[in-house]
Amino acid sequence: MVPDDSQVKNVKDLLARSAKDPAFSNVSSPGNGTAPNLALELLDYIAKANLAHIPYKGDAPAITDLVGGRVAAGIHPIVTLLPHIKSGRLRAIGVFGSTRSALLPDVPSLGEQGFAGAEVYIWFGLVGPAKLPAAIVDQLNKEVNQILAKPDVRERFVGIGMERVGGTPDQFSAYIRDDIQKWRSVVAARHIKPD
Repeated sequence: MVPDDSQVKNVKDLLARSAKDPAFSNVSSPGNGTAPNLALELLDYIAKANLAHIPYKGDAPAITDLVGGRVAAGIHPIVTLLPHIKSGRLRAIGVFGSTRSALLPDVPSLGEQGFAGAEVYIWFGLVGPAKLPAAIVDQLNKEVNQILAKPDVRERFVGIGMERVGGTPDQFSAYIRDDIQKWRSVVAARHIKPD
């Protein structure tokens, strides 16, 4: 996101301007170690850029400074910023992922803007004990997928800025393994340390 009157038009434009003018490199997040902070580090890692992370103590003060133009851009959850986008105070220049968000269908994804691998998802899943019998796992999986397929459930998820995925236990296990490896690589490459 950028203030609505920003000269920045898209993510590549932000990176190009920040390389020439430090005023364009300041990017807010709700704090160190948050998903938006890691998203910024992933973007820097993929784009071989060096945007300046400006951590705040939560979304509210960061968004206040973003709307006021005290930072050039911000990475925050869509749902938090949606009222400011609708009011015209902020403009979205990209969403993390390979596809567009249902909440911002007119805003191109980072994948569409040429940043392959810029998938950042805060995900929730159902897990159980390591030796849970396969029959129970299969039954739970079947029922959860049926619930996620319901139109009213989809609408509720979209309304809070989330998408439902579903799938098989093996797909979920693979996703968790891949996600851990991706973030391990980013944390190591970017020298990210907890506060």
